[in-house]
Amino acid sequence: MYEINPNEVTWEWIESDQLICTTCAYIVHAHITPDGTAQAYSTVYDGHNTSGKVLFKMRSYNWTAVPFAFGLPIYASQGIYVTLSDAIDGVLIGYYKIPTPPSQ
Repeated sequence: MYEINPNEVTWEWIESDQLICTTCAYIVHAHITPDGTAQAYSTVYDGHNTSGKVLFKMRSYNWTAVPFAFGLPIYASQGIYVTLSDAIDGVLIGYYKIPTPPSQ
């Protein structure tokens, strides 16, 4: 695993389905913010669209913003694509692009 420098983490705030990274990366943080009308849902994929492997899903209960901090970063080998439900203001994703992919 790479040592991740906090100064090299990229933060993306997204408000609609979006490809946020096209290369391999480690996801270090995610935060889901609902719009208050209903529960909010978001799915994060390893890839460039929804045909990639599901890495994790987030749900916000009780219409409150929920941070997701991971004990270890989540590896995305093909990129990072995020989908959002209708009842969501946005999602904040923190990730670290890997300069050289790890050997498999």
